[in-house]
Amino acid sequence: MRPLDSVNDPGFINLIRVLEPRYDLKNRTHVTNKLIPFMYEETRKQVEQLLSKCELFALTTDGWTSRSAKGFITVTAHVIDESWQLKELVLRTAEMSESHTAENLSEHMRSVAADWKIDLHSTVITTDNAANIVSAIERCDVTAHVRCMAHVLNLATQKGLTKVSSLSRLLGRVRSLVNFFHRSVLASNALCKTLRQLEIPDLRPIIDASFCWNSTYDMKERHLKIRPAITAAFSLNELKNESHRDTMNPKYIADLEAITAVSSTVAATAFSLDFWLLIMIFSDVLDLECDENIHEGVV
Repeated sequence: MRPLDSVNDPGFINLIRVLEPRYDLKNRTHVTNKLIPFMYEETRKQVEQLLSKCELFALTTDGWTSRSAKGFITVTAHVIDESWQLKELVLRTAEMSESHTAENLSEHMRSVAADWKIDLHSTVITTDNAANIVSAIERCDVTAHVRCMAHVLNLATQKGLTKVSSLSRLLGRVRSLVNFFHRSVLASNALCKTLRQLEIPDLRPIIDASFCWNSTYDMKERHLKIRPAITAAFSLNELKNESHRDTMNPKYIADLEAITAVSSTVAATAFSLDFWLLIMIFSDVLDLECDENIHEGVV
């Protein structure tokens, strides 16, 4: 997608003239003040018509912070039309400069519902488990409030990973190594060199994210895939004295391979195993004693 002012770019203007000299290319002001408002009104009418035929509604909402540190919130409607086709309609994405308190969030939800003539008493809303949004939805008096299963699973997973101290330390060592290659230009260049020498695809170490539990699996899998190149990089003169070299030992690698294998097996079963059982498996893999109370944090 190109920015709107592309229509004022001399190169773009010349391209359009070559493709179709008779075409009347509109300027940025016309696009902003005429075309976009027209498209918005036409789309809004279609959405209003669809919503008017629905008796029940499912809404989802979430907030995030942009790279410029501005807070935004989106509300999306999920409805089934007359042809039994699921439709997902973004009702509003707006900047929320005020504090994200339960009161402000509930007022925002009521505002969106009123704008689109949606009866919250006939609505089911799905959100994450943040205390402010949970409290906000309680104030809206909706039919039902459903906690996002993906978020619940992530919370359970993150809690479970911290309950097995040796597993947590092992993952910490991987993260430390990944950060080392991300921060050091010398280390990054050495890894590129050994990847080429060993004819391994040019893959870089990746770090996991706390809000995405399966990224931990991706981090471990990537680490094992490029492990020979990492080991070779630490044998080069420029990295041979680095402290991270000590993490590359057979026991460490064996544990990591076993955990990755178990993770892959459980993922293939579409989460048919309870997560606390997965942590118990990890404990056996690492030859650890699992805390007897581990399931309290994940069930």
